[in-house]
Amino acid sequence: GEHAGSSDASAFYQSRVTGFLLESLRLLGRNPLDPIFAPPLRRGLSFLCALQGPDGRKCGLVEAKPWYWGAAYEVASHPFDVFALSRGHALFGGIESAVAAARAFRSWSQHVSPEGIPASHVAGVGRGESYQCPVFWAGHAAWIARCIPELDRALAVADTQEPTDPTSSLELQVTHFPGVNLVRLEDAAIVAWVRGERPPGNVHHGSPHGGLLQVVRKSDGRDLLERQRHAIPQEAEWSAKGGLFSIFRGLRSGARELRFSLWLARTDARAGRLWRGLKRPFEMFKQGVMAFGSGDSSTAFDREAELHSFADGASLSSGLARRDGSSSGGPRFSRSFRLAGDGLLVEEKLLDPKPMRGLVYRIPAAAEDVERSDRVLRYKLS
Repeated sequence: GEHAGSSDASAFYQSRVTGFLLESLRLLGRNPLDPIFAPPLRRGLSFLCALQGPDGRKCGLVEAKPWYWGAAYEVASHPFDVFALSRGHALFGGIESAVAAARAFRSWSQHVSPEGIPASHVAGVGRGESYQCPVFWAGHAAWIARCIPELDRALAVADTQEPTDPTSSLELQVTHFPGVNLVRLEDAAIVAWVRGERPPGNVHHGSPHGGLLQVVRKSDGRDLLERQRHAIPQEAEWSAKGGLFSIFRGLRSGARELRFSLWLARTDARAGRLWRGLKRPFEMFKQGVMAFGSGDSSTAFDREAELHSFADGASLSSGLARRDGSSSGGPRFSRSFRLAGDGLLVEEKLLDPKPMRGLVYRIPAAAEDVERSDRVLRYKLS
């Protein structure tokens, strides 16, 4: 792929764009199969499918509005996914949309309690509450009700066409979306996403993480990388102490978000959560100003990483950056992610020996066949 400027993406909103267009065309009496409409609709559905993993969850680190969510993924948007994918399958055919609709529906259903209360994610280490509420998410379910006949057909197709053994296919699939500098990788064992250049962001807005975003094992849906937004260090990323703390850098990133936290506090107070509201500005100052003023750096925060794709994988040319995306200097890295047919081969090369305090690479706990030398590190995720 060619290096190019990138716009941001939203895993949360992607299905609304395509789904609302499909419904609007129906209400206007226009034909979505018309050559004017069909190509962009197909592209929207294709990107939505590419965001989805084998467990039905989307890669949440491709998200321009992460402040809504207490985890690195959410299923609150899945009712819109189900609608867009089911309607898309009914109009355009194709097994991919049917399978994706079924996965989205089943993943969302698994997050609904026996009492019928939806959740955006399951609890876990480093996860917290999402801003939106279950009442809001329950209202989204109306979009599933809009497409029940199409969903029934998609489920029937998925049940007959999707392999019972998710590892049975040996085909390597590399899909590059240059508009957002995202590559999706899939083989018989895993699905992975790699992100290159992306727009600026802060603690609330803008995709928080680049590099190797996520690796999901197809056999059991296990995440093979530990991920927490804006954390240092992260598995499968380089990190270092990048210099002195700067309150000015922190305020450039967080001053507006600090004001926004006062609005959030007022919302909490109106909902009777006074103590939570009182904590909001202090938490925001810590996470959005102090943390962003820190000199700590990671390849995960490099917003100018050059991404290239090839027949069996993708590569990145990366440096170290602070949370706000500003370069902290230091060494450059050549990073390669190749499909082996039964897993992802990762190769990390240190391109120059510039000394940097605390430089370290965190090898994933799930890594296999680890090989190390002075400047090269290799391992496999499967």
